[in-house]
Amino acid sequence: MRARVEEKSLAEQQLRDANYRAELARLQIERELEVTREREAAILQSLPILLYTEAAQVTSRQPDFVSGDFAAMTGFSFDDVERDPGLWEQRLHPEDRQRVMAALEKRSQTGRLSIEYRWLGADGSYKHFLDQAVLVGETADGVPQYAGTLTDVSEQRVLESRLVHAQKMDAIGQLTGGIAHDFNNLLSAVLGGLHLLERRLELGERDRNLVDQMRHAAEQGAELIRRMMAFARKQDLSPTSVSPTSLCEAVSGLVEHTLGGTVQFDWNCPGQCRNIFADKSQLELALVNLIINARDAMPDGGQIQVAMQDYEPGSDGPDPELVAGSYVLIQVEDQGQGIPDELIGRVTEPFFTTKEAGKGTGLGLSMVAGFIQQSGGRMRIDSKSGRGTRIELILPATEELAERRSRDAVREAMPPSAGKAILLVDDDESVRTVLGEQLRELGFTVDEAADGKSAIERLKSNGSYDVLLTDFAMPGMNGMDTIRSAMRERPELRAVLITGYANEGSVADARDKVPIVRKPIRLEELLREIG
Repeated sequence: MRARVEEKSLAEQQLRDANYRAELARLQIERELEVTREREAAILQSLPILLYTEAAQVTSRQPDFVSGDFAAMTGFSFDDVERDPGLWEQRLHPEDRQRVMAALEKRSQTGRLSIEYRWLGADGSYKHFLDQAVLVGETADGVPQYAGTLTDVSEQRVLESRLVHAQKMDAIGQLTGGIAHDFNNLLSAVLGGLHLLERRLELGERDRNLVDQMRHAAEQGAELIRRMMAFARKQDLSPTSVSPTSLCEAVSGLVEHTLGGTVQFDWNCPGQCRNIFADKSQLELALVNLIINARDAMPDGGQIQVAMQDYEPGSDGPDPELVAGSYVLIQVEDQGQGIPDELIGRVTEPFFTTKEAGKGTGLGLSMVAGFIQQSGGRMRIDSKSGRGTRIELILPATEELAERRSRDAVREAMPPSAGKAILLVDDDESVRTVLGEQLRELGFTVDEAADGKSAIERLKSNGSYDVLLTDFAMPGMNGMDTIRSAMRERPELRAVLITGYANEGSVADARDKVPIVRKPIRLEELLREIG
């Protein structure tokens, strides 16, 4: 009897132990499942995606289940949607509404939905949503039910838009660079020819006025090319240390007579702000363009504010377009008409303008944007229709002292270099003819060559040349190759490169040794470089 009781007690203890182990295993599994559910819920909460189920209703969408951070994606709570079934349709972008409603009607036939649209969030900004759903069965009431996902693809669309914009700008830049050389050759011939006519002919008042108008038109063409090159980020920049105070004084002197009596100007240029590292003349031109645009946006008058301050990347949010370093922030703000949301992405495109016909070229902002980007900075535009515009220029800062050069020191007198022998090399006959005649009238001996190969042969047969003056873009041997070959033959030869367009990378290695004169050629500048 005792043995049976002990055996029974042992069996009961083993059974209790087994039940206890089973219960422990069950609790462990439940804990693991709970951790998994919490992890999955956390992942869903962190992703820009919502999971939903809804009954098939075309006129009023109201999901019966939503998983994910609904409030973070839309700015509304799920209770807001339940209280207002028409909320989703009301906040569709007007341009997308008809297309989306047509897709919903088609969903009932195909059992599938996949469409992208813009939806107005609670913060007043449109988000790009990718809405996908598939028919999964019927509810207990026999109503077809769809399960789907709503994904926020706004960031992808912004990146795609930037990529497309960058590709478009690069294509236009390539086109600009391609035509700039030929166009500047034409302008060089025109301006040089006008200069020769004035020197050789006795012109009456009417004829002189006509020549002045022709020169003005040609110079305007040269300015147009410079603006296009600035937009294409291919202009020749000479960055230096620029103090904010001197910049304010220079720009103020340029625009004070153009603003009119109804426009008030407010400068905030602190003396303790860092110096700016940029091309001073181009920076002044960029600020003048922004101020003139601000004036034009306020036909009834108003106030323009220009402010400068030190800026650190990331101080007002992450900015991947700026590398780490010190910058200066320049703000130009007006109280004008503002820029509509649908146009704000296009205002930096070349030849796009919101001004009336004949009142704008559409190159002002595009030139500023190109200059800022080429200088290693960034331009930001904040504008609302009817609320004015604020444009921010972020430019690299420097601790170097600003250059102090008087205008008289910059305007150096032309050196007495007459009598030197010049070998002029250019594949454009009109440029050779006009520039050669200009130099001969100044007392130079000029020999001409149409390409680099012919120029090298001339150098080998004639050792009396003092200066090699060559174009950059020529068939066969370009200007830099011509200069290098000439230097091997005549190391003491003075070489000057003239060009209407040259890729900076192509001449960067020789920039310190070979002076560069841009077309259309200013004779004073060329004579200084000839020496």
